[in-house]
Amino acid sequence: MKLSKNINLFLTLIIYLAATLSVQAQEFNAKNLKVEWSDSSKLLITYDLSNPEDKEVNIKIFLMSDEDPGLKIEVKSAKGKIGSGKFSGSGNKVVWEIYSDYPDVKKGESYYFTLQASVVEEESTGWPWYYYLGGGVVAGITGWLIANSSQSASGSDGGNSSGSFPTPPDRN
Repeated sequence: MKLSKNINLFLTLIIYLAATLSVQAQEFNAKNLKVEWSDSSKLLITYDLSNPEDKEVNIKIFLMSDEDPGLKIEVKSAKGKIGSGKFSGSGNKVVWEIYSDYPDVKKGESYYFTLQASVVEEESTGWPWYYYLGGGVVAGITGWLIANSSQSASGSDGGNSSGSFPTPPDRN
């Protein structure tokens, strides 16, 4: 009975640690996405990005169409603040040679652009600190549970407090 109470306490502690050590997503916003022709084959794309200045982000821009919902062309042959980098701030510029990625652009069609920005996760060379903390807590509680369960078991073995095994019954 006491062992089950200890296990419940142990599980409650693990759930609490997991909840408090959860990693929160980095929040930032891309705003004011504007597109204009810079010459006959290049588009100038500008955007503002509010994110922590020390964080590296991955920027992807897509051309989409109102007439063709299946159309989603990623801007690839572009120069400027696109791809991975530290692009915090306003007035970020990208120059895209549209005919390199999408030679079938139609002049009368209604196009629009979307921008996807995601934080580039830093590569870790080892386990995060909370893995070590959690492992230590689990090992400590497990050892405590084992020690307490052996004490309660030795108290109910008929007075054998030496911790040794009882003698086997006589065999004839």
